[in-house]
Amino acid sequence: MSPPAYNWLDNIFIYSGKSRRPAAIAFELGIPTGAVINPIVCSIGDDDLVIILMAGDKACDPQQVSRALARAGETVTHLNETEIAQRIGTNLENLFAIQLAEQMPVIIDASLKRFDKLYSKAGGRKCLIETTYGEIKVLTKGIVSYGLSSPGPFPHT
Repeated sequence: MSPPAYNWLDNIFIYSGKSRRPAAIAFELGIPTGAVINPIVCSIGDDDLVIILMAGDKACDPQQVSRALARAGETVTHLNETEIAQRIGTNLENLFAIQLAEQMPVIIDASLKRFDKLYSKAGGRKCLIETTYGEIKVLTKGIVSYGLSSPGPFPHT
């Protein structure tokens, strides 16, 4: 017998929506900042899109993004809010990274393994889903990278 289908409604958290920064969300919910997934949308090479799922307390090293996709040396550009809206039809307020995994490759920051529970934006400014590292891997079919975390190049959104 197969396990029951994942039901998002069982794991939705509502927060104030006053900030989309992982540190503010974590403070409001009383959870570690790193447990809040910070989705970053990038363009790589000839304008291919990739989504990076970073721990909320880490920054992303763009060189490691290209290496994780076996495209070392290709330029990686962090898309701004306007570019995200133009390219994928949503904004940072409504970004639902797990759903976007069907449209583009996903790279998962291995440092997320530190947490039993993870919290990801769920398609609305005030909605988060609670999930686990294992569930994120299965749902996104993402590539796990142990080298993504680095101080500096991409700020938290």
